[in-house]
Amino acid sequence: MKKILMLLADGFEELEFIAPWDILIRGGLQVQTASVSGRLDVSSVRGLSVRADSTLESVMNESFDLVFLPGGGPGTKNLRASALVVERVKKQVQAGGAVAAICAAPLVLGDALLTIGKNVTCFPSCQAELAPMAGTIVQDRVAHDGLIWTSRGAGSAAEFGFALLAHFASPQKSAEVLAQMQFPQ
Repeated sequence: MKKILMLLADGFEELEFIAPWDILIRGGLQVQTASVSGRLDVSSVRGLSVRADSTLESVMNESFDLVFLPGGGPGTKNLRASALVVERVKKQVQAGGAVAAICAAPLVLGDALLTIGKNVTCFPSCQAELAPMAGTIVQDRVAHDGLIWTSRGAGSAAEFGFALLAHFASPQKSAEVLAQMQFPQ
C-alpha cells in the first residue's frame, strides 16, 4: 500500500487539504498528516481546527511514496518559513519519491530547487514568483513532470486528488472512487 504524507501548516486552505485527503483515503492509500508547527492542532485559513496525526519532526526519516503540500496564502507562508519542510521535500525527491503541491505551495518546491526545468502550475498570482524557479509555468489545472505534481487551487483540488489516486493506486481505482462520490465523468 502506498504511503502519503500530507504536511499541514497554520493557514492551510481547507479544500486543498480535505478533498485530496478524502479521495486518497477512499482509494485505499495510507495517508498520514503531519503538523509543521511542532504541535498537533493546526488551524486553517478560515479557522477550521484539524488535529494532525504527528509532527513533521517525528516523521522526518520515515519513507513515503508522496509528500503533499496544501496551499493557501498564510499556510504557504508558514510552509516556506520552515527549514524542516524544505529539507523534507528535498529528501523526498533525492530518495526517488514524489512531491505534490497545490495553489501557492509550489513556491515551497521552488524554494527547494525542485521545480527547475519542470513544467509546473500554481495559483495565478504566484506565477511570476515561481517562474524564475521553474522550467515552464503551464496553465493546466494539474501538472505532472517526473516526481513533481502541482495544481492550481481549491477549484482543482478534487481533480488533483483523483489524478494522484490514478497514479499511486490505479486509473481503475480513481474511476471507481470518482463514481462512488458522484463526480461527473
